[in-house]
Order: sequence, then structure tokens, then C-alpha cells
Amino acid sequence: MDEAVKCCRALITGGTDGIGRSIAVELARAGYEVHILGRSSERGEQVLEQLEAIAPGLEHRLFLVDLSSLSACCDFLDDYCQAFEALDLMVLNANRFSTKVELSGDGIDSNFVIGCLSRVMFSYALDPLLKRGDSPRVIHIGGLSRVVDIRYQKLSQPDYGVMRSLWQAATGSALLVRYFGENTKSSVAHEFMQPGIVNTRTVTDRHFIIRWLSRMAGSIEPEECGQRIIRHIQSTEPYDVNGQFYTLEKKLKVPPVLGKAEDQFQTLLDYCSSPKRDLCKM
Repeated sequence: MDEAVKCCRALITGGTDGIGRSIAVELARAGYEVHILGRSSERGEQVLEQLEAIAPGLEHRLFLVDLSSLSACCDFLDDYCQAFEALDLMVLNANRFSTKVELSGDGIDSNFVIGCLSRVMFSYALDPLLKRGDSPRVIHIGGLSRVVDIRYQKLSQPDYGVMRSLWQAATGSALLVRYFGENTKSSVAHEFMQPGIVNTRTVTDRHFIIRWLSRMAGSIEPEECGQRIIRHIQSTEPYDVNGQFYTLEKKLKVPPVLGKAEDQFQTLLDYCSSPKRDLCKM
């Protein structure tokens, strides 16, 4: 195994289950020191034991963080930046799926907090660590079946359904991928990865019709998804993927509505940088 790969460090949100767990396992097999974030200590310890068995001698770490809490994100990021000097890969995988729109403890649509605002915070706060990493890149995992206008004035009093809630979070993450580099002049590559339909617990716990439809649509197992994402990482260079969109190993065209959406990105930053939030600290 390449000695240069062994020293690489990866941070994965939503790393204790499903796609995130599979990515963590594959990265450990590739020689990465893997840091996983999740909310379940039981599942997290199981993943940590698996990582240590695959790649003993590396300092794999588990962090229990509620990404729906802005203050919890802030506390984690402050501590992480104090504890570590460099980061090579960040996989922003955590997403929230529920049958109804719910508010976070901060009074904001939880899907938007986890799927967008936490990613803004992680991207800006950890950019200095990534700049000191080896060929650094950030991968945003999510579904981008539809790009929509984000209803910022409704995020605290949502009058929309679950699908719009999910679309708004994914749109915010996609804007971050497309314009983060231009906004910060950062050399760190950001890319958006759509995993397709994966048989995670989110799917398998649903009604049998949902499970049947997912199989008919060509769903894959988390293990295969993780393997294909790692192949993508190993077969591409950060400067080639920056600001790009993929469905696993297939490159997609940048959605036309994101091609000239600088104003929309600035609106997102204005929302994040309001006195109540101030999430774009670097």
C-alpha cells in the first residue's frame, strides 16, 4: 500500500450507518485514518471497532455530534480545529429523512440545518485544516433531483411539504459546491455526489411498497455505494472535480440554474451570516 495514502485523514458526517459507514470502511481499507460523526454511541462504537480491525495502528476516532444543533456544530468545530492541524478528505454525508417537516432546537427546518447549514459551517471552519492536507477535497453526498428557490422566510415556520424541505437542503448544498471556491479563493475542491437509491435503513425501514419500488428502480447496497465512491476518489484529481456534480462514478452536467446563481449563493451566505447565526466563520 502506498505510504503516502496511509497518513491521510478523513472526516465523515453521518458515518455510523448506511452510506457513511460504508465509505468509512472502504477508506480504512485504503489506509486512511478515519474520523466518524454520528449520534448513536452504540452504532458508532461498532463502526469504530470495525475500522480498528481493518486498519490497526491508526487513530480512528468517533465523535458524537447532533448536526441539527447549530451550537453543537460550533462546539465540535472549535474543538476539532484545536485538536488537529490538517485534514485530507471531508465527506459531508449526513442527511435527515422524515415523514414530516420538523423544526430543530434552533427553530429552523431540521432538514435544512443538517443538509445545508451544518455543511456551510463545516466547509468554512475546516477549510484551513483542509488547505494543509494532501490533495484535499470535500464531497457533498445527497440527492439533487430538483433545484428550487430556498424559502428563507419560511424556514422557521415551514408551510411546505417534506419533498420541498429536502430539495431546499440539497439546493443549498449544491450552491456551496458550485460557489465556495469562488467566494473564498480556496484551493480546496468541493464536489456533489448523488449516490442514487441505496438500501440504507431509511429505505428498509419504510413500507414494503417503498422497498419494492426501490428495488425496481435499481437500488444498490451501501457496501457497493461505498466502494464506487472510493473508486471515484482514487481515480480523479481534486482540480478536476471542483464544483462538479456526479452520480457515483458518472460525471453530470452542472444544473443550468446553478450556472449563474451567484446571487442565490450570496443570499444563502447572508442568511448564514445574520447576527443570530454567524455561521461562516473561517
